Amino acid sequence: MVNIPVTDESLCKLSIQELAPMIRDREVSPVEVLTASVARIERLQPRLCGFITEMFEQAHEVASEREIAIAKNEYLGPLDGIPVGVKDNLAVAGVAATVGAKANADFIPEADAEAVRRLRAAGAIVIGKENMHEFAAGGRSNNPYYGAVKNPWDADRIPGGSSGGGGANVAACLTFASLGTDVGGSVRFPSLLWRSWNESDLWQGKSAWFPADMGAWRPCRSTKQERCRFRADVAGLFRS
Repeated sequence: MVNIPVTDESLCKLSIQELAPMIRDREVSPVEVLTASVARIERLQPRLCGFITEMFEQAHEVASEREIAIAKNEYLGPLDGIPVGVKDNLAVAGVAATVGAKANADFIPEADAEAVRRLRAAGAIVIGKENMHEFAAGGRSNNPYYGAVKNPWDADRIPGGSSGGGGANVAACLTFASLGTDVGGSVRFPSLLWRSWNESDLWQGKSAWFPADMGAWRPCRSTKQERCRFRADVAGLFRS
């Protein structure tokens, strides 16, 4: 794991709306924000199991690049330098997209999903692939292969699903936002349990991949959804 200095985890509890001007005005750097998020994830991930794949080294490289760019007055906007999570059924180039299934553990996409590409183009930093109900086919996120996602408020209660990892991570301030998918409530259900805000965009495209059956993959019509702890944050994320 990359060795980066520890900073105050209180940064993780800020909204994007609060944090973005601080990054823009160089009061805090993307590396410092990422360091705070990594420290919090390392402390709470063993209890919450919100991630399937952590991307700390890749994230640190991007954070360093954004820090240099912002110092050159190349600030991209309110998502620049903000750590976010991505549900593990959305493609991130070079990182496994398991869809929460052991059978797909070795599936490595060659390109980003369009939604992920747009987030990155806006300067957001993908910090990890988030745990979910296997094949996005349930509302408990009790994954038998990558661990059961825990409810941050009460470990004896379900976190919702299928985007349970993203919901837990946002609610516990491990990420500032989460990118998920929703066909029948996969983001809306966890958001209801976490009292977080979500927004949706009905779309169809070749970069969003879902299981058509156990042995094949195809693009399907679904809902791309973003989730944040604060309403103003999700509005800004949705516009990206």
